[in-house]
Amino acid sequence: MKVKHFWIVIVIVVVLLTIARYGFGEETIRMTVIASQLNGRAWPTTKSRQEAFFDYGDTVEATGKWSEDKKWVEIKGGEGGTVWCMAKYLTERTDSFVASNEGRKAVKIRKSPVDGKVVGYLKGGKTIKISQVILGWGKCKTGWIDLSYLCEEVDSEDE
Repeated sequence: MKVKHFWIVIVIVVVLLTIARYGFGEETIRMTVIASQLNGRAWPTTKSRQEAFFDYGDTVEATGKWSEDKKWVEIKGGEGGTVWCMAKYLTERTDSFVASNEGRKAVKIRKSPVDGKVVGYLKGGKTIKISQVILGWGKCKTGWIDLSYLCEEVDSEDE
């Protein structure tokens, strides 16, 4: 009887570890590779072991997790189930578009997504061309801007 309980405990532990590693029904974000080749690494550093590679145009699924320095995005795939890829080589959209700040307050433009150094502002009522989108952040000429504060212009030309 004790052996049976041992195996039940082992199965429960394996299930819990799997849920902890891969999440329970987590939503993923589809992204496109925009580099000729992109390495998927075990850890978010170029010195880390390569566990996967992707070609230009490949579609990958991001988990929504950023590295601490906000330069890497976690992607499903590779030997360990997930790998880290440099964010600048991924996009959620392959087309550029124009977005506007319809609010009164200026929106910060940052050197890197999330909490990068502020390098400028988009004033209220102004538009900006977005060339790349990563996990809710848009790349413009001067840096990255949080797209949750902007509205995409419909049928508009370049800024």
